[in-house]
Amino acid sequence: GFQRPYFVERLMRSGYLVEYIACPLTGRGDCYIARPMPMDTDIRMAAQHSIETHGSDANWHAAELTHRWTGPHALFPIPQERVKSIVVTVMNYFPVDRVAELRCGAETSRRKIPAGQRGSIEVKVSGARLEIMAEGLRPADVMPDSVDERVLGMAVETIRLQTHI
Repeated sequence: GFQRPYFVERLMRSGYLVEYIACPLTGRGDCYIARPMPMDTDIRMAAQHSIETHGSDANWHAAELTHRWTGPHALFPIPQERVKSIVVTVMNYFPVDRVAELRCGAETSRRKIPAGQRGSIEVKVSGARLEIMAEGLRPADVMPDSVDERVLGMAVETIRLQTHI
């Protein structure tokens, strides 16, 4: 059979968002729910989508109330043949300015996101994976009251797959 990361990435590249539900009794009864990826509308990253890639860690943390954190270098498989550009909306919860970078194949876009601000970044599509990159920071290192030791990239609120430029 297929390994879960391979199966999830194949579904995402075919244009489906995947929800994975592990069977509480046995590893043989797991459930995958695949729904068509919405085009030209926001995909809320706070939803319980499974984001996995074959051969490497997709580098996403669990969904939170309004967003999902990336690690320093996160991957998001896309249905390349249908998508012309991608818009990612991020929130900078850190008390320092951050630079977010998107890469899709040979295309790259970057933007400075001021502390405490939201921003959107757009990149043209020329590959089958969106890469979201930002310097990894630990909240406990830059926020005095935080005990969060995770290394976080950007807080992604939405991803929009656009079928036109």
